[in-house]
Amino acid sequence: MVPDEGNIGHIEINSQTEETGKSDIQIEATIEGGAILIAFNVKFLREVLDVMRTPDIALETNTNNAPGVIRPVGDEDYVHVIMPMHLG
Repeated sequence: MVPDEGNIGHIEINSQTEETGKSDIQIEATIEGGAILIAFNVKFLREVLDVMRTPDIALETNTNNAPGVIRPVGDEDYVHVIMPMHLG
């Protein structure tokens, strides 16, 4: 399910660890607002994504230092808040 608002585009996801190396992928997304660079701890992000049983999720944030709100699209009963990491 894709919302009527926003533009279809791509988000870029980058990760790097000593154990698994570097990964850069792009995925199609409905995007509203301008581009931002934000970092989340993959452990906390993975925990929330593992419990959602929907193919579409919404990640809402306003700035790179504001919390991210993650919701399954079409289910307003579940909300998860994740704090970003500081990019130095």
